[in-house]
Amino acid sequence: MTQWAATTDEVGRWVGEQVDSDVTVELAKVRPWAVVWQATDDRDRSWWAKQNCPGQAFEAELVAVLARLAPAYVVPVAAADTRRGLLLTPDQGQVFAETVRDDDIDAWVRLVQRAMELARATADHGADLLATGLTASRVPESVADRVARAREEAGAAGLPDTLVHNDLHEHNAFDDPAGLRFFDFADAVWDHPLTGLLVPLNMLASHLGDPGPDDGRMRRVADAALEVWTDRASLAELRRALAPALRLGRLARAESWARIEPHLDSGDLDDFGGAVDAWLDRLDDPLPVSFA
Repeated sequence: MTQWAATTDEVGRWVGEQVDSDVTVELAKVRPWAVVWQATDDRDRSWWAKQNCPGQAFEAELVAVLARLAPAYVVPVAAADTRRGLLLTPDQGQVFAETVRDDDIDAWVRLVQRAMELARATADHGADLLATGLTASRVPESVADRVARAREEAGAAGLPDTLVHNDLHEHNAFDDPAGLRFFDFADAVWDHPLTGLLVPLNMLASHLGDPGPDDGRMRRVADAALEVWTDRASLAELRRALAPALRLGRLARAESWARIEPHLDSGDLDDFGGAVDAWLDRLDDPLPVSFA
């Protein structure tokens, strides 16, 4: 266990208090940046408890706020201990990835559209979301000029900054009858909404065998996300904004790692300590999709 994580006994007591039941708790996943426990109560209900490293401990409060502001878009929250960064959610069954093929284009269309809807729903709530500890992407001096240019180009479409999930893929969603619900917001940032398409488009490209940025399937998914914003800008304007926004998405990935790195032990630093620089070094690399 990492030095910042609660013990399984502590989590068991906390979960039991929150669900007013005797519980059995098992350690489900340990990562250098987060720990997850599964709890089962005496009525055979299943729960998941999560605690992030201090740099991302804001997730518990962030998801609790999202559950109030946009409840249809996130997993239900049973409890949140904001002091310790503990989040408790009821089991939601199979994740989206377990219910669709990984190359199902219709599924990816649904995923990115729903994510853009959440971005729209949160755009006017920056004060509430940033108060949880959510951060905007920091800009190192070494990339300041390139980032400024990308922000100007992406900003030309006139979209507001908003919540960006920053780790959006088919394993971080559940398919509720009312629409996809998202979880795992630890990497979230406050940024241009189209930056949130970097991860899903990268994942889809990998599933499709890296078909290239001109692939019609990749463009279809990207366009589906852009369509959510076409009352704010034309599709042509949004397509022009996409490339610089995807580059900013690499800055957003660096931001989440910058929050994690100070809390890695020496062994984990050997494996993950270069992640911030790696993402910054990729700012100008080829993109997963292009309309050029």
